[in-house]
This record gives sequence, structure tokens and C-alpha cells, in this order.
Amino acid sequence: MNPDYEVIGETMLAVRDLHKSYGNREVLRGVSFTVSKGQIVSLLGSNGSGKTTTFRCLLNLTDYREGSIRYNGAKTDGRKMGYLPEDRSLFFDVEIYRQLKYVGMLKGMSREDADREITYWMDRLKVSQYRHEIPLMLSKGNQQKIQLIMCLLGNPEIIIMDEPWTGLDRDNAGIFQSVLLELKRKNRMILLSSHQYQPIQEYCDRFLYLKNGEIVINKTRGQFQAMPERIVEVEHDADFFFHDELIRKTVTKDRKVSFLMSSDEDAWRIMEKIKGMKAVTSIKKRCLNINDVIGELK
Repeated sequence: MNPDYEVIGETMLAVRDLHKSYGNREVLRGVSFTVSKGQIVSLLGSNGSGKTTTFRCLLNLTDYREGSIRYNGAKTDGRKMGYLPEDRSLFFDVEIYRQLKYVGMLKGMSREDADREITYWMDRLKVSQYRHEIPLMLSKGNQQKIQLIMCLLGNPEIIIMDEPWTGLDRDNAGIFQSVLLELKRKNRMILLSSHQYQPIQEYCDRFLYLKNGEIVINKTRGQFQAMPERIVEVEHDADFFFHDELIRKTVTKDRKVSFLMSSDEDAWRIMEKIKGMKAVTSIKKRCLNINDVIGELK
């Protein structure tokens, strides 16, 4: 079976051979992937790679030239989807509770159900005190929390988040990440994009990377861990230089040097050679992650 079409669970969002053009410019070139029940999938890529266009196709906000998008074998239903856009989409001079209630009812919720969910999520995200404020009075981080509530109203089965950590400090980023894990436990399908790779690497089950409208990386966390290559990370407190023919690539940043090794055995050999050097404060090895593989493409 083609790994792009791998089925991990019974409930699945499947994108098949998606093509999209703006005039003569083709921005999506045969994009294919799946998102399964209880799975968090990252869609990564540089600006202009096609991430937002893919999201817009999924949300039926734009058409596409070829391909298909199916949820459990049928066309996607916008009422089963939640969307957190990268840009702020709030009415800045309208009371927050009124906006949330309006969005809930647009999604087909009763007044009672909308009020119950709004209360739950405002408490959960620690923004209850802003219920009767206008967004203009809130910080960027709290505005982002309100947008997240809009995304989650109606208990959507498919959740799409474009740069969800925008404007969040460390504490609020932690709250967002705990919500992601809560949604995962509830078997929601989550597709997100971010330029912040640390949370992506920690929480995502599958990693997709778009380049020039094509998916050039499509791997699960387990597939990354099964790759034979290893990274040896060396931290040092003085001038440090080390070279060995076993090292495939060296990346230096501040007081940290990373060596790409072809195998676990080679990694251990290099660590044995380095560990006695006076400038070295720590050495560790790890499996490759999405950031390492993206670096190899550049």
C-alpha cells in the first residue's frame, strides 16, 4: 500500500492527489495524505509552499482542479470541522460572549448548548473574566484563546489550526498544548501548521512537509525513530572543534554542535572520542526528528 494512503484507524480524513492553480501558477501538485481518528498531524513548509491553500481546500473555502477530499468516504461537512486561522478574525469592537454565541449558533448549536460550551472553554482557557470585554482590550495571547474557543464550539470532529501558538507566552502555550492532548484523547482529528518545531516534534503523530506544492516528507513518529541515522549533540563552554570521517554533517549554533551520524554504532564511537575533551560539558545522542530531515532538504 502507498504510505501516503496508509490507514491507521477506521475513521479517516483522506486527501488524494490534490491539484490547485491560481491562473498559470500551480500551488498544489498532487498532494496526498491521511489523518486518522485520535491523530495529530503537522503540515509544515516555508511561506508559499501551499499549506494555507491546502487548509482552504479542506474547509471548502476554495475549489481545486483535480483530486478528492473525503471524510469516512464522503465529502467533508463544514459543520464537523473547526478552524483556527493564522490571522485574527475577531470583531474587535463586539463583546466577546456575543461573538462566541453567534459563532456557536452559526454552527447549528442551540442557545443552551452554545452557552454551556462557551462557559466550559472560557473557564478551561482562563479567560472567563473577559466574557463581557471587547477583543480590542485583550492581549494577543488572550485573543488567540478566544479564537480557539470559536474553533472548538460545536465539538468538531476535524480540527484545523494554522499557527496556533502565535502570540502565546510560555504559560499560554502550555495551556494550548494541554488542550491538544485533551482533544487527542477524545479521538479528534487534528491537522496543524506551525513554524515552531519544538511543540510540533513533541506532540505530533505524523509529519508532512510541503515544498513547491508537493509533499516531500510524510513520516510518522515511529518511522523517524526507526531511521538508522543518529544525531550526537555536544554542548561546550569554550572554543570547540572536532572532525572525523564518520561525521556526515556538522551544525554549529552558539555553544552547541550537532553531528549527523550514519548509524547508532558510529554515534557511540564519536561520543567515546569526544567525552574526554576539556571544553565539553555534555554529550547525548538521539534519533532524527522532522527538523533534522528538513535541514537535509535545504
